[in-house]
Amino acid sequence: MTSFIPTTVSALHDLILKVLRAYHSAAENQFQGIGARFLGLHLEGPYISPVKAGAQNKKYIRKPDVSELSEYLKASNNQIREITIAPEVEKALELIKYAVSRNIIVQIGHTNDTYD
Repeated sequence: MTSFIPTTVSALHDLILKVLRAYHSAAENQFQGIGARFLGLHLEGPYISPVKAGAQNKKYIRKPDVSELSEYLKASNNQIREITIAPEVEKALELIKYAVSRNIIVQIGHTNDTYD
């Protein structure tokens, strides 16, 4: 059996909520032993650097917001396992601390920061 972690991209808040709720519903209805297992969710954005957006739509990149991430956790039934964030973005450190306190793996990505 294999497994995977579905990933969202930077999008409208309501659209991300819709995806998280759909994941929660799909995860509850997985067939036992048939197909790949869900291991949780990965949010790739929206808290990234617009300078390093890559394929992400810059229109949906926004500043980190703990209350928004809390809403995402609730919508997903606490199934967010990873989040990609640009640490130089305003309020990023606050969100990183919150994410870690909720056992979310924080990945640095889409960043314009330097090693220093």
